[in-house]
Amino acid sequence: MRRRMHASELVAWLSATYGVLTLHLQRIGVPTVGPPFARYHEHGDHVDVEAGLPAAERIKPKDEVKLSSLPGGPVAATWHRGSPDELEQAFETLAAWMERTGVEPVGAPWAVHHIDPTALPERASWASEVVQPFRE
Repeated sequence: MRRRMHASELVAWLSATYGVLTLHLQRIGVPTVGPPFARYHEHGDHVDVEAGLPAAERIKPKDEVKLSSLPGGPVAATWHRGSPDELEQAFETLAAWMERTGVEPVGAPWAVHHIDPTALPERASWASEVVQPFRE
């Protein structure tokens, strides 16, 4: 599912969206195979974010639930502990590393939220792995 919003709306939207996606996959009998993710097509004060759950098989799109995938290839990654609406520092850390090492970002970054999407923790205790694909 994808939406553009103010960054302050992000955690509530992710919480609701992960619930909708979990329920959808349960209804169609497809298990998840990893933690939820959010891909940031735009980040900052406003975000354009795509939230998803990795599924054991391809699903058919239905209503707001669309089929999507994350790209393969080399990535830079860092960890962020705290609210997903405070990820900007992690994005900046990855951008600084890419500039220092001379690699170029390719595509939108994403965060893998190492949480249980059915029992979401308090904002401050989220653990997120922030990932940016790149090419040398």
